[in-house]
Amino acid sequence: MEDKIIEIKPILTKKFNLKNRLDEIDNIVKKASYDGYLWSRFNILIGKWEKGKAIDGCFREVKQPPSYRELERQTGRNHPDIKRWYDLYKNNPDRKKYILIAKKQAEIWTERAFEYRLPKHEDWLRIYNIWNLKQSESEEDFFGIFPSIFMENLLYYHTEKNDLIYDPFAGSGTTVDVCIKMNRRFCCSDLVVHPGRKNIEKWNIQNGLPINLEKPDLVFLDPPYWIQAKNKYSKSSDDLANMPLDEFYNAFLKFLGLLANWKIKRIAIVIQPTQYLNKNHDFEDHIFKFNEFLSDKYNIEMRYILPYSTEQYNAQQVEIMKKEKKALNLIRDLVIWKIK
Repeated sequence: MEDKIIEIKPILTKKFNLKNRLDEIDNIVKKASYDGYLWSRFNILIGKWEKGKAIDGCFREVKQPPSYRELERQTGRNHPDIKRWYDLYKNNPDRKKYILIAKKQAEIWTERAFEYRLPKHEDWLRIYNIWNLKQSESEEDFFGIFPSIFMENLLYYHTEKNDLIYDPFAGSGTTVDVCIKMNRRFCCSDLVVHPGRKNIEKWNIQNGLPINLEKPDLVFLDPPYWIQAKNKYSKSSDDLANMPLDEFYNAFLKFLGLLANWKIKRIAIVIQPTQYLNKNHDFEDHIFKFNEFLSDKYNIEMRYILPYSTEQYNAQQVEIMKKEKKALNLIRDLVIWKIK
């Protein structure tokens, strides 16, 4: 059995966080347990079909098929079971089609057995479209992290189990962890990959879509919030955060165009408006630019407001904006578009 023991490798973070480490171990154990249970249920169903096929072969070899009770005497198997196996095969003689049926049934059984994997809804589910973050839910190990509780709600409302989620700005791996937790498949990449995250590939969206990417059900985009993240992720000129605004839009909208042309069912983007700390304190609301680009092929399914705390600004900045009669931005937008 030792060769089947799961290997738990640490995710290297900037600082040790016991809660994150324990959650990480839980997710790995649950994923391994879930996969093992799913595979065992699937094989049991295939085994029943094969038994039915063997019984059918027995019936075909003799002119007068024995009764189920006679088969019970010959095989030592319960005669109602023998009949069920044979009926299963008769109803599904095509093995390829039955494999699909068995896979679906195994998934249903597994989901019922693993309903405890998520906390109760009242612990994490956001009922309204303003998603405040409690202090106990804060995750600060990485710059620009998208909180896992927000990802749980996004996947709960806009995906189904076994859907494929594509995240090309995977960062610290929140999408990976939550997809494992919620039984979603994932393909994750980033321009800069954090050490220890082997399930995140290094990829630059300016090179287009990964060659072997299966068509996802939802694409989640959490790009650098442009100049607000300048040099925070990398010093590369290919980094969206380090580009002039027109180049940032050109690169990002080109990638959005690839997704739209592929007719991805849902596209989700989270981004904060840019409020320049310049003389005029100009305000650039990126989400409207993205909606303008997508509106021909997509409708907005939902818009969520993700407030920050007031600690985003220091006292001096607050006083300056008071005098200039300028309001300070304290939100991120999370918008989900659904194809028309």
